Amino acid sequence: MVYSPVSMRVAENWPMIGSLDGLPVCAELKEGWILTEPELRLLLDRFNVGYEEGANVGFRNWHPCP
Repeated sequence: MVYSPVSMRVAENWPMIGSLDGLPVCAELKEGWILTEPELRLLLDRFNVGYEEGANVGFRNWHPCP
């Protein structure tokens, strides 16, 4: 949680939050795409994303976990 202003230099690579309607437009403007669920599952199966023991990071789990 951020409690004070942060410079753009620090925050420029932080994840963004967007609406479902705005994300495809953003992806198109950046010449990218939004991963479909099968594409994301293939990515997760192919690469070791996140910590196996500990934090729930990198979309390894679809729901909160301890």
